[in-house]
Amino acid sequence: MRGEHRSTALFRETRGSGFFRVLAGKNSPFYVDVLDSLERESADRPDGIAREEAVGIIVETLERHPGFEFDGEADPESLPADFRERARLLLEVLLKCHWLEEPPRRDWRRKIHFDAHGATLLAALRKVAWPDVAVFTDKLTGVCSMLA
Repeated sequence: MRGEHRSTALFRETRGSGFFRVLAGKNSPFYVDVLDSLERESADRPDGIAREEAVGIIVETLERHPGFEFDGEADPESLPADFRERARLLLEVLLKCHWLEEPPRRDWRRKIHFDAHGATLLAALRKVAWPDVAVFTDKLTGVCSMLA
């Protein structure tokens, strides 16, 4: 739309500022790593990944980030000490921020899907972190060979 600001369209599509907030706080290294792991795991699975599998991925990432601290008004003493319970809370945060989706199902299985906008943003972040190798044209390769 011509009259609409890009920011308005962006926040409408991502359903709020929480989508970006997880990447901007003190825990952003954790969130980048956990979102990367969840997206890679769910990329080839159109049915999504089991909720317990997602919790397991979050637990593994929590173990690699010992300095992770919960944001917000939660009392640190009221937070569970168990990694699995913390991972369940973090899964709810990612669902609330719309990085993940858990559509209602007719069966008893709970499946987690990665948001398409999140996958697009992670692909861009991967390109920033690991730029593609330069590809030289035939002319440039020929000149370099001639000079060598």
